[in-house]
Amino acid sequence: MSSHWGQGTGDEEPLSTQHSALSTLLSSLFSLLSSSLLALLIAAVQLLPTLELTRYSSRAGGLTTNEVLSFSWHPLLAAQSLLPNYTGHTFSEYIAFVPITALLLAVVGAWQWRHSLAARLGLALSGLGLWLALGRFGGLYLLLAHLPGFDLFRVPARWLVLYALGIALLAAVGWEKARSNGFSRSPLVVAALAVLALIAWGYAAVPLGRFLPTGPEAPLNWPNAWNTAAQIAELVIGVLVISNWQLVIGRIKITNYQLPITLLFLFLATRPLPANHPTTPEAYFDQRPPSLRLHTLNAGQDVPGRFLSLSQTFFDPGDQAEIDTIYTGILSERARYDYTIAIKQKEILAPNLGMVYHQPSLDGFDGGVLPLRSYSDLMADTILAGQLTTDGRLREFLPAIPSAEWLDWFNVRTLITDKVGDAWVNGVYFDLQHPATLSAGEQIAVGYIPPFTATHVLLHAPTAAGTLNTLPLSAWADGVWAAELPQAAVPASLTLQANQEWLVQGVTLFNEETAAFQPLVLGQYRLIHSGDVKIYENLDVRPRAWAVAELSCPLRDESCVVGYPTVANYTAEHITLHTNFPTAAWLVLGDAHYPGWQATVSGQPAEVVGYGGFFRAVFVPAGAQVVEMEFRPWGFVVGRWLSLVGLLVVYLLAKQEKKYQAI
Repeated sequence: MSSHWGQGTGDEEPLSTQHSALSTLLSSLFSLLSSSLLALLIAAVQLLPTLELTRYSSRAGGLTTNEVLSFSWHPLLAAQSLLPNYTGHTFSEYIAFVPITALLLAVVGAWQWRHSLAARLGLALSGLGLWLALGRFGGLYLLLAHLPGFDLFRVPARWLVLYALGIALLAAVGWEKARSNGFSRSPLVVAALAVLALIAWGYAAVPLGRFLPTGPEAPLNWPNAWNTAAQIAELVIGVLVISNWQLVIGRIKITNYQLPITLLFLFLATRPLPANHPTTPEAYFDQRPPSLRLHTLNAGQDVPGRFLSLSQTFFDPGDQAEIDTIYTGILSERARYDYTIAIKQKEILAPNLGMVYHQPSLDGFDGGVLPLRSYSDLMADTILAGQLTTDGRLREFLPAIPSAEWLDWFNVRTLITDKVGDAWVNGVYFDLQHPATLSAGEQIAVGYIPPFTATHVLLHAPTAAGTLNTLPLSAWADGVWAAELPQAAVPASLTLQANQEWLVQGVTLFNEETAAFQPLVLGQYRLIHSGDVKIYENLDVRPRAWAVAELSCPLRDESCVVGYPTVANYTAEHITLHTNFPTAAWLVLGDAHYPGWQATVSGQPAEVVGYGGFFRAVFVPAGAQVVEMEFRPWGFVVGRWLSLVGLLVVYLLAKQEKKYQAI
């Protein structure tokens, strides 16, 4: 074995070479800038509407400092984040590893910072990326969090992308240096020691984490011994390859296979990542009963009613055994777990899935630039009782079903809940999703009574502080009270009246002769599906559009309602309504007021204005009128033409390139 150690530092570069390098760099930067501008031009149809949206987003005024700094990259996670992991992976937001060989080459490349502009750029990018990613731990972000732009986004750890870009650039410089006539021993020794220190940091971080916790999303665990061995093996091979050590195994010279060896280690290190553990396509394409039930319910409606899901994913799918039987031997345990999670997400129609199944939701967003600020304010002023959410997600902030009156006005026709909080008492099931607290003298009725012959009505309540249909209550079980019906029959109506403050959690019909039961729902709701989750139909839901006498009318003031239009067409971007009111009125649509909506009333342009802080409205004269609304935002209109221009430029450039090749 021999080596090329010490054949000269190669640090001296002629002035002409430096000028040539600078010219090449400037040419490359110009190409990068022009291609970036072309890419922006092509993407204008998406970028301009998004830019417009940010003005009205719930984040338009900036996030709080704590929210901006959430998911900062913890320094104790350096080893998990920056080194390849062959046996597992940390939280995906914190992953920014490159092959250890690339880390070694990056140090070799950084060693040339005095004489290489590319090396200086790589150092700046990687250093800045790490500093910004540290967020609250780096200090700099505490100032940046108050600046426009920075205050719109969370997860500083995502700046690790700059680190990865800088490391890649440094590794390229190091690769060119390693392929030259030789380089000094120092950078490779420093690089190897730095990698060993990073490996050791993975062990030291565990006890240090007791004093500086990393958070539940990325818990600190002792490094896997096999993983450490693989990292050291890659380090040794990387040092031998980069140093051009003449190691020959059989007839194979190891330095001739530097790239395949590096790619092999990279391949092995990426195996544990989620992208390499896909589950069955049915996790997305198959529908579950709730979405099918909503589709059937809304099929005959002029305007599909909204749904609101209040369920978490703490339940187990009823067909889990069948799923395991079908996919055991086909999917790994991890893939089957991911499929189960996907099933539960589809059962509760988690945010964004409403768009997949074309079912409108009151809580259909998953954060980001949506929802609108006006939406967040409306929810805080109504069903959230003053609580403002950062990303507008309702399910995480609603401990119980909100006021039925608000749901009526928001056109929420269906509710989705689970059965986790329900109760079984002496073999009888009680639906506890619709509790009611009555004050003295207050009444509440059961909105829908199915055809079930009962002898008793059972109430799940801490006390018997009232009557049911004037019938007295007697103890039936612990926390359950019974009202005996005069005879076995299907009750025509059921009304509870409180003598004093009374909490009633659930109502169930019971037939003492057959021991059969039928759970009921308090209020104006009807249970239409009971499986892994329950779906209730709101019997008092209001139409999506109505008319009020004045814009100053309060949202829930029934006396202000003039009438309701007839729906001819109601899609996401085009609406046609027919009105025939005895007096002039303001036609209100229970959808977001957003720039870009244009309206005509019987062919004449009409101004679209806001109502109630969120909804949109248009003035309609008395008599028969045809109201049309169309969504034409300027960002999309302008962006569409800019994108077409960009595509035309690409076509002309490709045509010109083909012409030159022919010559």
